[in-house]
Amino acid sequence: MKRFACAIYLALLFTPACLAATLPPTAVANNFYAWTMTVGGGIPSAKQLQQTSGFFSVRLIDLLRTSLAAEERCVKATPPDLKPPIFEGSLFVDHYEGLTKVLSLKKARQHGKVIITARLAYVEPRSPKNVYRWTDRLFLIMENGNWVIDDIATKSSLSAILKKYTSKEECGI
Repeated sequence: MKRFACAIYLALLFTPACLAATLPPTAVANNFYAWTMTVGGGIPSAKQLQQTSGFFSVRLIDLLRTSLAAEERCVKATPPDLKPPIFEGSLFVDHYEGLTKVLSLKKARQHGKVIITARLAYVEPRSPKNVYRWTDRLFLIMENGNWVIDDIATKSSLSAILKKYTSKEECGI
């Protein structure tokens, strides 16, 4: 009987639900920045957006999908001799080329959210002595029992940038 009880205990202990423990906010931030280093510039493709469900809120994913659709409409509507108003540089960090290193992450709680202040760096590939450093902030919320990024603050809020882009004043045609 003890073996049977022990087997059931071990089976319950190693079920997927038990293994899918909530990641702490700093781990979510690290996963996000690792992903960011791979996506390049501009709005992520639909395939790349599928990879973000583990660290972006439903609201932020919806904003990115809406922006991607607006960008596609904008490209189609722009005459061939003009450049369409699309995002080209990194959308997720405050450096056009993106980032190559996460220097530090500091966590603070505020009104049920977690704010991660990230010290980031970009090392120039051709000249490694040229290092650009800056600070960005991630705003995480608890969604469906998991910490997820709901907004990113560089010089401006990513949510605000995407809402403006999809509005009539920019490319939301």
